[in-house]
Formats: sequence, C-alpha cells, structure tokens
Amino acid sequence: LLIEDSEDDAFLLERELVRAGYKVVMERVATAEALKQSLAQRGFDIIISDYSLPQFNGMEALSIVRQTDPDIPFILISGTVGEEIAVAAMRAGANDYILKVNSARIPSAVSRELRQARVRQEGRNALAALHRSEHRFRNLVEHATDAIFVHDLSGKIVDVNSRASAALGYTRDELCSRTILDIECSYSKEGLFRLWKKISAHGAMIVNGVLRRKDGTCFPAEVNLGNFETDSGKFLIAMVRDVTERARQEEALRRSEEQYR
Repeated sequence: LLIEDSEDDAFLLERELVRAGYKVVMERVATAEALKQSLAQRGFDIIISDYSLPQFNGMEALSIVRQTDPDIPFILISGTVGEEIAVAAMRAGANDYILKVNSARIPSAVSRELRQARVRQEGRNALAALHRSEHRFRNLVEHATDAIFVHDLSGKIVDVNSRASAALGYTRDELCSRTILDIECSYSKEGLFRLWKKISAHGAMIVNGVLRRKDGTCFPAEVNLGNFETDSGKFLIAMVRDVTERARQEEALRRSEEQYR
C-alpha cells in the first residue's frame, strides 16, 4: 500500500522495486479516509508512505495504520524530513525512514522489513502452536486417572492435576505451597533426595511409597517417577496410583497362604 499523492513519485518507487526483482501489486491512496477504507478492505504486505501530503501527513498515516495493525511494516519516505521527525516516527512505530534522494535504498529496506515480518509471524505461529500443545497436555493431565505431581529437585511442588487434589484433600493452591516432604511419609528427607538424584541422572523409576492426606490419614501408593528439563530448570514428575485395594488383596492372600501352610 502506497500513501502518496504524486503519480510520478509512485511510478519511480514502483520502478525501483521492479528493478530489484519484485512483482509489485500496488494500491495508492492520498487521504486518511481512503487509507482507512483500504485497510478495512484488504491486507497488505508492507506500507510505504510519503511524509508530506495535501490533506494529512505521514505521522497521521502511521497512527491510523498502527491502530489497525500494530505489526505491518511501515516505511516513511520524505524529501525534507528532519532528524527530530524521523526519530519521532520511529518511536511512533515506523520501521524505517528514507530520504527521497536515497530512493535506491528502498528495495533493500523493503526486503529487510518483509523478512523481519515473516520472522515475527513465524514466531507468533510457533507460540500459538506451543499454547495449543500446552492446552492439549493440560487436558490430558487433568483427565488422567492417576494423581500427578510436578516438583523441583528441592521437593517444592510446582503443579498438580485435579486428581492429586482429590486424592489428598487439598486444593491445588494448597499443594503448590507445600513440598513432597509434607505429603510423603515412608521416606526420610535424605532418602528422597538420593532417589531424586538417581532419577535425575538415570531416568524413570517405579517405587512404592506412602502418602499422607490433609486429614492425616495415609495410603499406600505406587509412584512412577520421571524427570524433564525446561528453561526454568530440572523437574520431576510423579504419577501416583492409590494401591490400597491391591495391598488389601495381597494381605488377604498372604494370610490365606499362611492358614493353608
């Protein structure tokens, strides 16, 4: 989109871009109203604006553009713009400013801004994909049949699923203000640290433990422990299954075998 009142200047700019190898599809406007209509009707890869126009100027055009699209590349061109105006334009969101006497620099500026716009879009796409992935992971964790705890290597709980809250009788916030040492009662502090260090170095492990509920009662659990690393550091994930019924059945079988013997 070219914001320019001079047909000659528009022709010269398009010629520079064609010489640089661009296939140019250009729309030209010269008033604020026409600019708003063009922005509402279609999308553009880049906007180039003259600073001095009969009915408004490049700074006003920049303000209109940024209200509509804060990210589209905007290059300001002028024959008379001073350093103060150029600095103000950059602070207001212009990506570059070019003097008309340096029009040969326009293609390289367009190339750079289009490339950076693609990089920004790719970054947004990657972030959106990450958020979708995190959302799917959160749904998977929330619907897991096992209680899931995530904690750091000091034992501080940083995340749990709803099953963990239900199993222990705590809210999520209450659990995230505690440590594994507050809810695990079959290991000593030193024993847990040795276990976590071993898992951090060598990978997943299944162990048996005993967990304490908020009301003080305990239950036997099978704990599947694994480790992972993020930008924030190393963490352990514990998938906990209540094995009270299994333990009861095993005890009944043991007693039956004793009676048989």
